[in-house]
Amino acid sequence: MNRARPIVTCVALAGVLAATGCSTGDNGTAASTTSSTTGSSSSSTSATSASSTTVQTQTPPNTKVIRVTITGKKVTPPPGDVELPLRHTLRLIVTSDHDDELHAHGVNIEETLKAGQPLTLDLKPTQSGVYEVETHHPPLTLMHIVVR
Repeated sequence: MNRARPIVTCVALAGVLAATGCSTGDNGTAASTTSSTTGSSSSSTSATSASSTTVQTQTPPNTKVIRVTITGKKVTPPPGDVELPLRHTLRLIVTSDHDDELHAHGVNIEETLKAGQPLTLDLKPTQSGVYEVETHHPPLTLMHIVVR
């Protein structure tokens, strides 16, 4: 009986899980993160570009993914600073237990949050700075995106 095959399978599976698992952000909160150092970026004259959809299937290169859940007035993970390299993308996936408005300062994006439906928002800063992401009803800070 060949015992090497199960060990190789376990090692390969561990590598896949490590590459796609959760990591701890700079503010000590857990966030699902995928990033890459390859790929090209396009330049823009605006401070930040953004787009939103309700479904995203693949994570592009140079993209950090953070999932946020809002339950009443509680934000999970707790609000904090999210470090993002210049010209990288932050894919923010927000799910709320109530209808609300999501506002990303610096990009002038306001999107409607529907209760129980994840909203995906891609933010790609092209200038250094700090950008606040918040809701309106009730007013809650979700995070500060720190771009360097």
